[in-house]
Amino acid sequence: MEGKEKKFNLQTLFFESLLYFLTLGIGIYSTFKVRKIFEEEKFVMQEPSLWRVLVSFGIITLIIVAISYFKKMKKSRKVVFKGAFIIAIFWGSLFLFSLYLPLWPLLTLVGGLIGLWLISPKIWLHDLLIIFGLAGAGTAMGVSFSPLSIVILLLIFSVYDVIAVYKTKHMVKMAKEMIGANAIIGFVVPKRLKGFKEDLKKVKPGGQFMIIGGGDIVFPLVFCASLTNVGLTETLIVLIFSYFGLLVSYITFTSQKIKKAIPALPPIALLSILGYLLTLFI
Repeated sequence: MEGKEKKFNLQTLFFESLLYFLTLGIGIYSTFKVRKIFEEEKFVMQEPSLWRVLVSFGIITLIIVAISYFKKMKKSRKVVFKGAFIIAIFWGSLFLFSLYLPLWPLLTLVGGLIGLWLISPKIWLHDLLIIFGLAGAGTAMGVSFSPLSIVILLLIFSVYDVIAVYKTKHMVKMAKEMIGANAIIGFVVPKRLKGFKEDLKKVKPGGQFMIIGGGDIVFPLVFCASLTNVGLTETLIVLIFSYFGLLVSYITFTSQKIKKAIPALPPIALLSILGYLLTLFI
């Protein structure tokens, strides 16, 4: 989480909360739909290996870090980041809309939105694509993992988040490079409603917009999605607790005298896990 907030801003918090609940709401609803399809077709999902997930994440992170730091890749950096953004959004949106649309309308919609983003990258359109991309990705991963596996991943990635922001600071570096390439895999939150009409090019590191990383949204979504196999009540409890974690991150960030990027995932993960533990006693 980074940006330049002078003080606690209710409008920014409202926009952030709206984007959060829209993404998780769409993802949770879609996960229930996927599970219904699996049940009708008697399909049993095999849980992926956590080791493979971590190794894959490590490899991808090393590649992104290398691209961010190697001076020789400065010219091609924007193209690479923008290409990665498009692939991620296309995959997530494709999975999401495949639950609701036939193939050709699906490809037309997703391709049209991405094409419009390339021509006119407005913040509202960017955030809309992020909603679809993260909702699709969260749904796909949520039906694949058990709640316990998500707890383990949340703990691991929370520690990684702290190290990457405060120690190695490579996540801050990557975020700045992605902002420079106009390929931000996360929400851009303005302070005023009219800010959504601004061009994505106006978003700068330390500027007037708050940025919420995609991982801070998709992880609680995956956790909630994994619980849809348990019940709606359990899912909603974790959803509410994860939102409290988001509030803690927001308050922590806005209360800083000198605004610096913070790892937003740890409080979200901690509150989400506490919510999950509560469901075990219900």
